[in-house]
Amino acid sequence: MDRKTEALNYLKQYPKMTKWMNTCICCGTMGYNPDMPEKITSRDGNGEYNTVFSRNIKKYFFPLRVNDMGMCDICQKYWRENH
Repeated sequence: MDRKTEALNYLKQYPKMTKWMNTCICCGTMGYNPDMPEKITSRDGNGEYNTVFSRNIKKYFFPLRVNDMGMCDICQKYWRENH
């Protein structure tokens, strides 16, 4: 299994965590939101506990900031220079 498939399969295991993921609407690059906290708490009825998601997701993806329109920095720069 390649790394991209492995990363997407990991995300499928934690569908609620997709809120911390960004995808550029232009190039399709996917990465985690740089504002994601180091520790994410989860509630399962037994109180709160720290998940390992934020640590693990950084193994599969790099930080990706997108603007209000959903464009990454590289695509924003290209858009400004060519339009």
